[in-house]
Amino acid sequence: VAVIPPFCFACPGKDIQMAFLGAPAQYPELTFGPGSFGGSRPPATPVALFSNTRPDKLDWPPYPNPNPTLNPDPNLLYRPSSTWSLPPVTNKEPPRCWHRAARGVGITIEQFRGFWGTVERICGYDPLRFQFCGGWLPIGPMWSISVTSLWLHHTQSLGLMAWINLLGFYYQPGHSIWDDTMLEAVSNLSTVLAFLIGGFAGYCVDGFRSQVSNYSTALRKSRTTLVLIATHVKDPSLRAELARLVNLAFHIAVLTEQDKVDQAEEFLQSEGLLRAGEWGRMIPEERLGTVYFSQTALVVQAQAQGGFTEDGGGLVKGALREVFDELDSIADPVQNYPPLPYTMILTLLLKLTLFSVATVAGITMAEHRLGINEEVNTEFWFWWAATNIFNLVYICGLQGLVDLQHALMSAFGRRKHNIPHEKHMRELRRFSHGLLSQAATQQNM
Repeated sequence: VAVIPPFCFACPGKDIQMAFLGAPAQYPELTFGPGSFGGSRPPATPVALFSNTRPDKLDWPPYPNPNPTLNPDPNLLYRPSSTWSLPPVTNKEPPRCWHRAARGVGITIEQFRGFWGTVERICGYDPLRFQFCGGWLPIGPMWSISVTSLWLHHTQSLGLMAWINLLGFYYQPGHSIWDDTMLEAVSNLSTVLAFLIGGFAGYCVDGFRSQVSNYSTALRKSRTTLVLIATHVKDPSLRAELARLVNLAFHIAVLTEQDKVDQAEEFLQSEGLLRAGEWGRMIPEERLGTVYFSQTALVVQAQAQGGFTEDGGGLVKGALREVFDELDSIADPVQNYPPLPYTMILTLLLKLTLFSVATVAGITMAEHRLGINEEVNTEFWFWWAATNIFNLVYICGLQGLVDLQHALMSAFGRRKHNIPHEKHMRELRRFSHGLLSQAATQQNM
């Protein structure tokens, strides 16, 4: 058996042979079956990919690495040796009854399978139908994404409403100094708080939008990189390996942002994105950087061996660098929270304002109660109900503007309003395999 350097592969249709420290290893041919790329037809010509008969039975690595964490060796990392399994055509689950109801008010909710299990995602909404058909009401599937869904929010609101009614039914008004003091406090605090909350809410919304923008840019650049790989890489095995690493890097970036990457090994293996023993050789705190290092090492080796078209190696390296920059901005461990002193003074003024508003509302209710004595007046009870509803909405709304920090802290996770990462990653995966199929067909024409 001829011995060839690592990352050098035979042509499609032949056994892939690879040497590791002079010891040859033979890998059988892997062909794509019908529908493998998410379509109804197989590629025109079977394509040889990296493969191994039983990767789970291998002794990996073949020899001990003295320090694989601190000294990652590109010849040990991410070498084509096991099957990049193909995912199902879709990971979308059938809609539920309330999903169809939500669509009636302009909200599109879909279910997907992914790292978080089966999750519901809001994939868009119609602003006109949403605003005029009651989609903004925190009921049904919309309750969980409302800032009022927090039990802490409920406790504070119910406590303040109890204080309002306690004053309304048991306080004896007539102390003009006390009344005037509370009215002046509410007026002054509300003026200051309006500017602070406006800036705070804007900061939180801008932070969420910047994460969505980074994700969208990274997704677009990943698609561009996959096109360049399929176009300029000559060897189909290396082409598929680089495409796998692009998909793996995207998953790792999002899971790193969620601080869940160390728990994702089993999920990534189930998706066919990890090779046997590959996870343990990554730098634990820099798994994304390790993937980028491996991609670059593969490209450099292929360039030295003439594995790219003219200028293709430089284009692919530049595209990989841009994708890594965008993904690294997603996985950046530096938390982009509003400054803590700003949050502290805002929270203090908010609590004082809410308490002052509740106190003034209670005093006002007590003043209207005077003269009624024990008589139950229908007009009073209508006014009492309307006053409580208004105060409850005001308290929940004012606190909800500050709770946006919690609701919009991250654009990723299991909540409905987070980015539907499962949907986009499956689309990127199908795009990758489709490009590999098209590239193999063009190469064999």
